[in-house]
This record gives sequence, C-alpha cells and structure tokens, in this order.
Amino acid sequence: GTFPLLDCGLLFVNLCSCVVDPRPGARSDHDELLCVCDQQEALCGTDGHTYRNRCEFREAAFSNPQLKVKVKGPCKTVPIIKVPPQPQVNVSGTLLLFLCEVYAFPAATVEWRREGQEGVLPGDDPHLSVQSRGGPLQFELSSWLQIEGAGLQDAGTYQCIARNKMGTVLASAQLRILTQGADTRKYQSFGAEGHIG
Repeated sequence: GTFPLLDCGLLFVNLCSCVVDPRPGARSDHDELLCVCDQQEALCGTDGHTYRNRCEFREAAFSNPQLKVKVKGPCKTVPIIKVPPQPQVNVSGTLLLFLCEVYAFPAATVEWRREGQEGVLPGDDPHLSVQSRGGPLQFELSSWLQIEGAGLQDAGTYQCIARNKMGTVLASAQLRILTQGADTRKYQSFGAEGHIG
C-alpha cells in the first residue's frame, strides 16, 4: 500500500519508506514523495478482514481501537465470488465468454458445469474451453469458460463452482441463443444467481 506523504506521520512510523512516486503519469516536475509500507505480508484482523499489509491494518485500527491482529497471513475463508458470470443473449454462431473471479484463502479451485449435465466442462467438447489464472489481486483467481461458435444446443444455465477446504460456493448464469434476425428486446432483463453449498 502507498499513502501520500502527509499520511506517513505518527500513524505509520517505523512501517514506511518515503519514495518518489513510481506510478505512470506521476508529475515529474515536482517529484511527489509517497509512503510505501515496508512490511507487505497480509494480516488477518479480529474483524475477520484480511489486510494487505501492516500499514493498511494500522490505518483500520486507528479508527477501531479494539481491532487486533488475529493471525499473520490472510484470514481463512470460504471462497467469495467477487465477479459472477453474467447472463448472455447471443446470436447463434458467435464466440462468447463467461468470466468468474474468486477470492479465497486457502486458494480455491474453480470448475465450470452446465446445469442438468454430468461432468466438469469442457469435457471432450472441442468448441468449449476453460482457462484460469491467478489474479487480478492477491488471493484471487480468474476463470473463463469460452464457447466457440455457440449454437442452440449450448443454451442453458452454466455454473462457476469455487471450492477450498473451508467450503464451496457457486454462481450461475443463463445463456440464451437466438437465430439470426430474432428479436432480442424481450431477453434484455434477466439476472445471475449465486448459492452457497
């Protein structure tokens, strides 16, 4: 975490180093100094919140004097789906993606399923693919389900399922496929749903 130099006062004494602002677009004519936290390990607070570093924790504790460090490292939690897959209405033959972003510690695994079918996607279907990577933030995982050349047979409800040893969560999104020239106005208001299992 970085903080403007004014915030480096007594609140962050012995926790920060002052550095020239390294961010793109920072004004170079007046080298602005920032306070950068020297201790970058995550902390779990007694409020059940994971703080990215000791400086972020100290800032929160300043407003809440009862807040203490529960454990060093992130708080253990059931996965949290931060960005669920969104419902889609697409024209037959198009490429489409469902995205699912998950926060969890311990790390979660993410799988995709289609409601009413057995097995994890993509299975042996060559027009389906799944890709996952860490991020965008620490303790997060992003996963995509790609359907290439989506057809009427692909319409249905797709589920992003995230699990770790603390538990399992899922979020669902519906896919509707229209034939060329179909009226899309009647499909513009439907939502995603999430469940904890």
